Amino acid sequence: MLLPRASQYFPEQLRTVFDFYPLAISTTLLLVSLYTLMLWPLLGGITLALWFSTALLFSLVRYRFYLQYLRAPEINSTRYWLFWHHVFAVISGLLWGYAVLKLMPYDSMSHQLFLIISMAGVCSGAATTLALTPLAFLLFMLCSLLPLSLTFYVMDGEMGWWLVSLCYIYMIYLWVGSQRHYAIWFQNVQQSISLAEQEQALVESLRRVDLHFECSPLGIIEWDVDFNVKRWNPAAEKIFGYASSDALGKSFMHISPLAEATEYFETLALSEHFLTATLSSQREDKDVINCEWTSVPMRLANQQLVGYTSFMRDVTQRILREELISHQAFYDAVTELPNRNYFHDRLQQRLSLANRTKQYSAVFFVDLDHFKNINDSMGHSVGDIVLMQFAKRLQRRLRQYDMLARFGGDEFVVLLEALDQDYEQSQLMAAQVARSLQLLLAEPFRLHDTDCSLTCSVGITLFNGEQRSGDELLKQADLALYESKRKGRNNYTFFEVEMGQQASRHLQLLNSLRGAIDHKEMSLVYQPKVLVSDNTLMGAEVLLRWDNAEFGAVSPSEFIPVLEGSALISQVGLWVLETSFQQLSQWRSAGMWRNDMRLAVNISPKQLMDPYFVEQIEVALAASQLPASLIEFEITENVLVENIAQVGDVLAEINQLGISFAIDDFGTGYSSLAYLKQLPIDVLKIDKSFVDHCAEEGNDQAIVRSILSICHELGLTSVAEGVETEQQRQQLHRMGCDLLQGYLFSRPVVAAEFAQLLAGSVRAQ
Repeated sequence: MLLPRASQYFPEQLRTVFDFYPLAISTTLLLVSLYTLMLWPLLGGITLALWFSTALLFSLVRYRFYLQYLRAPEINSTRYWLFWHHVFAVISGLLWGYAVLKLMPYDSMSHQLFLIISMAGVCSGAATTLALTPLAFLLFMLCSLLPLSLTFYVMDGEMGWWLVSLCYIYMIYLWVGSQRHYAIWFQNVQQSISLAEQEQALVESLRRVDLHFECSPLGIIEWDVDFNVKRWNPAAEKIFGYASSDALGKSFMHISPLAEATEYFETLALSEHFLTATLSSQREDKDVINCEWTSVPMRLANQQLVGYTSFMRDVTQRILREELISHQAFYDAVTELPNRNYFHDRLQQRLSLANRTKQYSAVFFVDLDHFKNINDSMGHSVGDIVLMQFAKRLQRRLRQYDMLARFGGDEFVVLLEALDQDYEQSQLMAAQVARSLQLLLAEPFRLHDTDCSLTCSVGITLFNGEQRSGDELLKQADLALYESKRKGRNNYTFFEVEMGQQASRHLQLLNSLRGAIDHKEMSLVYQPKVLVSDNTLMGAEVLLRWDNAEFGAVSPSEFIPVLEGSALISQVGLWVLETSFQQLSQWRSAGMWRNDMRLAVNISPKQLMDPYFVEQIEVALAASQLPASLIEFEITENVLVENIAQVGDVLAEINQLGISFAIDDFGTGYSSLAYLKQLPIDVLKIDKSFVDHCAEEGNDQAIVRSILSICHELGLTSVAEGVETEQQRQQLHRMGCDLLQGYLFSRPVVAAEFAQLLAGSVRAQ
């Protein structure tokens, strides 16, 4: 058994010790008084009075000490109280020892017996009252009985030793009895303290349980065996809206009347262990919430069921957040259409199904043509409205089991499922859908009281389970879309194997072009432009060539589109600008280049829209010390039509430097007369496709006449490209063309050969 701690033992010891004080004080005072009355007739005098007075005063002091302890035991330390308790035990023993030595009447046997019996009684009582303080009892006993044993020895010489021995035997008996009392008391104290601690622990445990129950953020409901509420904590009140008093005694059907809750509690009634589930529950205000329930049967040690306890928390907001996150992960925020992740999953499912049915399905890439113009001119918010309207139109056209997704920007993807087992029939069905999607855009979009017309390009690939990669199908549809755009947009194109080969070739060329300038693989050639009347040299067009170690001499018709589709066009375009300007500066310094001659440089759309392009021109002109009037920039019609407002500002700024502009391949694009009046255009170049048949009566000749008529009316210089025969030259001369360019006069030549042409032109003059 564990010993009680001092902090527990000493207070209990003091309390028990002082409990005996009234009895010990009153008994001592009574015996002293009786003994004084008995002896007074025999002894009388000062000695007896002094002994009685001392005993009385000592009793009063001792009683006052007792009252002081009762009023405030904590005012002094335990050691203080025990010290004075021992002092009082010694004084009390000395009083009785003094009485034996000085007040024992040797001639009165009755008085001697009274005193001896009184002392025996006092010592026996002390063995109990002072047992809790063994040292105090020992001191009291020694101080009182040692004088008695001495008196016994003196009283009778023959019997003295026997009486002394009897006295010491009595003392030993008292000491043993006192120790036994002390041991019994100590054991009782241990049990009392243990019981108190257990009771306190039980109270604390119950208090903690109550605190957990009351303060728990989880709702806690205690049910009886019939699932009626026995106890209901504040968190449950907050979750369900019922006050605890309203919920007590109610069944689970009152708290959660939904069917899934009924099934849950029926399962719980048959369960031996806890049961967890997320249930839809109904609040007092009839709002439906989602709660996560964990319930457990409560059984005694003998397995008797006494009820159930349920823990729950409201997870409605968490579920809503998870649904929102899931929605954001699989749906587009603008159009609410499935996104790339969702489409990939659906496409993979369709691939698995196509392996069994062998029916063809189709993947469409749909892209709005020139959608960037809307974002740039009207803002992204308006662009989002267009995307939403376009998505709704597409959805109305598709079948219920087809799928439309948005991949980003103006790029949509369509999955047409279960077309046909025949490839050609499936292709026809897909083409009809593609065409109908394009017809959906015939009706303009209504944007802030403004009608906006758009077209779309479509890339299509068919599959019937032979292809197993969704990424490969999307890549094929994307290649077909690129081909539709290359054809001029507003087209639909089916994927063909050659497109993949072209894409591979495109990537290889792009990778090689990245180091073309550093490896000195790029070069410039110059094609002369001459007067139609006498072949006088009037300038040249700068043309770019690329001779690669791996691919050899790559045709400009192949590598120029690769450059224009990448960021490299700005780097290469700047190199062409600086190199051609430096070459022209050398010819001018050598006196070969006249002031009425022009060097034409082709400018790509990306160059023209580069915010640093004008600054680059100024730096190149300053470095070559050339007048801007010797330079002519050639641009295509498409650049003007797509961004006429922005391009107009750039052209005006460049024109202020003194550079003139030519429209290349005029007649093959939009051929709008509006921009010819609005923009600083000086030259129209007639495309070779019209020049080829200009000597023959027909549409081409009529088109050439029309272009030349426009030039005459607007005061523009006309240049015919691709002139290869004398008949073409003569016809163009008769129709009033100003300048000619073509193989009839010269192929594009390197700078050294063109310098010879310049030198010959100077000598001819």
